Amino acid sequence: MPKRQLKEYNQRERPKFLTNYKNPCYLGRRMTNNESLVEGRALHCLPYFIVAGFPKSGTTDLWARLFNHAEIHIKHGKEPRFFNIGRFTAPFERVMVQYIRMFARSTIELQTLVAPLDCGHEFPYHHGITGEATVDASFDIKDWRQVPGNENCSEPAFTNADVAYHLNPNMKIIFVVRNPVDRAYSDYIYEARFLRYPTNPQLFHAAVIDAMRNHTDCWRHHHSVRACAYNNTIESMKVRLRVGMYHIFIQDWIDVFSSDNILVIKAEDTMGPPKIADVYNRIFSFLSVRPFTRMEEMEVFQRGPVNVRSKHERNIGEMLPETRKMLESFYRPFNEALRKLIPEIDYNAI
Repeated sequence: MPKRQLKEYNQRERPKFLTNYKNPCYLGRRMTNNESLVEGRALHCLPYFIVAGFPKSGTTDLWARLFNHAEIHIKHGKEPRFFNIGRFTAPFERVMVQYIRMFARSTIELQTLVAPLDCGHEFPYHHGITGEATVDASFDIKDWRQVPGNENCSEPAFTNADVAYHLNPNMKIIFVVRNPVDRAYSDYIYEARFLRYPTNPQLFHAAVIDAMRNHTDCWRHHHSVRACAYNNTIESMKVRLRVGMYHIFIQDWIDVFSSDNILVIKAEDTMGPPKIADVYNRIFSFLSVRPFTRMEEMEVFQRGPVNVRSKHERNIGEMLPETRKMLESFYRPFNEALRKLIPEIDYNAI
């Protein structure tokens, strides 16, 4: 358990969570009419879990499947971006109100779901959970130098993990990682939908060379690899090499929450048989909810993936073989560091 505490939260007391709710819920002041009231006060709930990373690693598929679990109540959209962006946009109390409001409909369902009398808990015991998914929360801190304690630092002393811990020290954190080479190319094609830059394998190759040069220049100027990984000014949205430096960001969350609160899964294992059922059983065990029934597995796993490439994007083709070799070489030390942190994940062995 971390001994440090964010200076900006020293005067903010953590809510006292109700013992008859599995999810972190508490009684607080009313904020809107769309609330569940208990004894004249409003019931508010924070996330039991967060899918904190990583983009273009199958997190939208994961989110859609969690949505179908009877004990997981999600009545809000993916990517609220509270931890990496939202908390910097207004005074903390104001953005917290907005964040809590996001869970209002889920909170009503959590109050409704009650475990049977013989479940071993006090009655009524509300055994449902809710969560959120902000995949950039793992690595992106919009204005980390604004956080008290990070002033005059070359890299963040306090990260999004510290904020999440302050809200709920028992929060469960899920990371989905993907071969960083494939992730980078998928990200390049996906972001073009919004940024409207032209895409083809040759242009991707040129962008990779520029991104690699920027990172090596950053390292040569006596900055640590971690400092450069948190520096979003050294690369464009076309090629975000830093996202694939998974071990740096996962280690920061482990340092705050401990490894017991962290689950890292491979995107490649969630794409279909034979491993998909085992992976989701691991996720549900981690979240302490029941596994899918056989009928639920058939219904949920037989659905096609979501957020896939369009026909136009598929026609762009694969990256050049020389680009892949270049990226494999770049990521080799990062993959090795990830393997040491999470031994069952070895992208250098592919």
